[in-house]
Amino acid sequence: MSATTRPAPNRGDLEKRIFELEAELELLRSWRNNGGDDLFRTMYESSNVGIARVALDFTILEANRAYCEMLGYSEDELIGKTLQQITAPESLPENIEKQKLLRDLKIDSFRMEKEFIRKDGSQAWGLLHASVIKNGQGEAQYFLGSVADISDRKKVEAELRESEFKYRTLFENMEQGVFYQKDTGELSDVNTRALELFGLTRDEFLGRTSKHPEWKVFDEEGNLLEPKDHPSIKTLRTGRAVRDQVLGVYNPRKKQMVWLSVSATPQCGHDHELPCQVFVTLHDLTALKNMQRRLSQSHKLEAIGTLAGGIAHDFNNLLSVILGNAELAISDTPHDSPAAESLLEIQSAGMRARDVVRQLLEFAKPEGKKKQLVDLIGIVQESIRFLRATIPSTVDIQVKILINKAPVMADPSNLYQVMINLCTNAAHAMAGRGGVLGVNVTRHESTGEDPDFFALGPGEYVRLSVSDTGVGMDVQTQNKIFDPYFTTRDVGEGAGMGLAVVHGIVEAHGGRIHVESEPEKGSTFTVVFPLALALPAAPALNGNSYEGGNERILLVDDEASVLRTVNMMLERLGYQVTSYNDAPEALEAFKERPEDFDAIVTDMTMPGLTGALLAEEAHAVKPGVPVVLCTGYSENIDEESAKDQGISAFIMKPVVRREMARVIRFALDGAGSSGRAVEPG
Repeated sequence: MSATTRPAPNRGDLEKRIFELEAELELLRSWRNNGGDDLFRTMYESSNVGIARVALDFTILEANRAYCEMLGYSEDELIGKTLQQITAPESLPENIEKQKLLRDLKIDSFRMEKEFIRKDGSQAWGLLHASVIKNGQGEAQYFLGSVADISDRKKVEAELRESEFKYRTLFENMEQGVFYQKDTGELSDVNTRALELFGLTRDEFLGRTSKHPEWKVFDEEGNLLEPKDHPSIKTLRTGRAVRDQVLGVYNPRKKQMVWLSVSATPQCGHDHELPCQVFVTLHDLTALKNMQRRLSQSHKLEAIGTLAGGIAHDFNNLLSVILGNAELAISDTPHDSPAAESLLEIQSAGMRARDVVRQLLEFAKPEGKKKQLVDLIGIVQESIRFLRATIPSTVDIQVKILINKAPVMADPSNLYQVMINLCTNAAHAMAGRGGVLGVNVTRHESTGEDPDFFALGPGEYVRLSVSDTGVGMDVQTQNKIFDPYFTTRDVGEGAGMGLAVVHGIVEAHGGRIHVESEPEKGSTFTVVFPLALALPAAPALNGNSYEGGNERILLVDDEASVLRTVNMMLERLGYQVTSYNDAPEALEAFKERPEDFDAIVTDMTMPGLTGALLAEEAHAVKPGVPVVLCTGYSENIDEESAKDQGISAFIMKPVVRREMARVIRFALDGAGSSGRAVEPG
């Protein structure tokens, strides 16, 4: 079946009329041969069919009125002209060849569509029927030809061909996919765009039905659609159109879901109860769905980030007390004491809790991390060395690095987190069955129209792929895999934050992440990061020690338990500490005797006066005094704002003694005098 049902010219009536006229011509010939010249002449002249008598040398001997009118000549002008003079070059070879066969009595007659040249130079189409008239000895005497004017029909046919060409051009170049399906279920025609969307060749598509085993169509929830519920089949079954049904089709070429808005329109004559075919249009919604998913993901991450930021300050204060006191107690307890092991367990659990909070804070402000030029290849290689010791031996780790360097601007700890989470996830997918964990690093050129990486700008990127041969995922799981707290593991085996954190980190670094998976066929997570221009020279190792000092410190924190713990920590390091749990009181004390203090250590979030404002007021009294800012959540402080406010360094809670010692010395020894904010590692 063709793509459209078009009304063809009614040639039946025309051919019937030609048959009648040919019979009339034969009758005229018979009458003339039997002496009916007068009657023949009358009918010859009044006939609406062009009739001409032509000599064996192809010269016109006579022609009736209809023949002359068709060509625009008078009879006197036409007599003596040859067939070559009134025949278009395109029709002449066939015409002369058949006339010669007729002259040589090899055929009795012939019929052909012929293009004539009119007197004014225009062309006219005629349906020619020619025969040979013989003398009494059976020899060819002359030709007798009848011509029916078919110019109008040929014009209509040309218009139809042009219309068909325009239609096919439009059909094949539409932005929307289009296909036709017969009432038998057979797919009968399809345009190029639809083939691209389905990931099939024309031969693979045509002749299929909706029941083809490889034809996978999903609803918006990711449920596999039964063939009877496909829009085209539904329309063929009911006769009712389907409008803008959103469906997903698995594209085997791209190895991803393509989301479509599908409409099906019934087609057939009014005398049919049900349609004989259906016309289906496909609008590509993949980019829109990706954008909606990204927006939804962004809102989820924003919500979890808000939650994380809200609890981080209080939770980190509690952890500061737990870790600080555990550390102090450990230093006061003999190693062989039964309590020492318990204290170490408390400290270990506290550090794990700190890591959980910091992971949560990746949602709150992942872009606040300090970025530097690093080689992703080094991160990958170091991560693999660590992973080989933790991943079961039944998993074969295969690494392919296809570029020499992969410089990216990133926070190294974030890259480690991405790598470890992706590889750990892949290993879990193969738990109990073994398999291959593949890690590939290569270069990626983006045109700005990558179907796998929505809204990725044009340019050069480094591409990191982590694949497994594990259980794989269905479409529903893939749609939720980056959601916070979504997990496919059993209770107690993971919080479901790993891939959500990875998603947040990748987006914050200007990259994109894409997943390809099928049940029982494994999964591949692909991440791209913008490629930086060059790698810097390796920085010199920091020689700062963790020793204390005897300088005078003003310590400010509104949480009494945190204040007491940090106070003890600083005193153990040898410092002289004056503590306040009220920021305005601390500022007044500093204003009264600024010479009594060599540095200020303050919490960020406090009632009455924030740590940043306290630093600003202190610098107004004593310019250059070192200020170390402690914060449980750094949403309102970063390197630039810290520099503007003259803060020497800031440290994330919960605070442990080693980090506190290093940062205090960093600030007091002048390393922080430039106002550059430092977040200790």
